[in-house]
Amino acid sequence: MGNHIALSVLATSLGVSSQEAAEKCHDLGVPIVHGRVDKSFFALAVAADEDALVSTRPALGAGDA
Repeated sequence: MGNHIALSVLATSLGVSSQEAAEKCHDLGVPIVHGRVDKSFFALAVAADEDALVSTRPALGAGDA
């Protein structure tokens, strides 16, 4: 069972162009090998990136809402 998907398939599932999907992979440090991406690695990188964004946001205080 393959864990790698074509970049075009990733782009379609994200609703973006292949170029945008390639840029996202590059931003996240996910390698593209022969036009294919490890989908588990991509999912982990996205989750880690979201965690990093959440942890760097300032917490809302009681009067900030």
